[in-house]
Amino acid sequence: MELTRHLWQGERAENGHHHYYDEKIPIVAVGLRNLRQHGPAGAVFLLFGRAQPQPLLDAIGNPRRDAADDRARERASARHEEYQAQLRRLAQGQAAKQAAEREARSPVCTGCGARFIDERWEVAQPTDWNTPDDGHPHLCAACKEKAVAGRA
Repeated sequence: MELTRHLWQGERAENGHHHYYDEKIPIVAVGLRNLRQHGPAGAVFLLFGRAQPQPLLDAIGNPRRDAADDRARERASARHEEYQAQLRRLAQGQAAKQAAEREARSPVCTGCGARFIDERWEVAQPTDWNTPDDGHPHLCAACKEKAVAGRA
């Protein structure tokens, strides 16, 4: 094991991983007696540099790096969710602002002072020749009905 240390020993990392194993060879040893006794799924595989035998998938993996990668993915996911929530809040605020601006621009009935609803506002808008289709463009629907009924 000591003669091959330069082939399998990782280098210490500064970002939370214990070692980097890039360009290193994982060397796994197993004794036939232990393999017969515990089977291929048992904790019989010794990865050079580890203290205890492990099941094969644990021996050839890098659990510290996997855990660090999982934590990094969780942090990135949380940041992404927060960003999406912030975008939703901004969109809702923008929609509310646009609705308030539209409400502020809507005309007011000269008869009763009520704001026009969208349908009434559309009908009261001037047409191509800058003349409204409606005979009473400054009155809401209720006041217009009263004015038309009073004229008849």
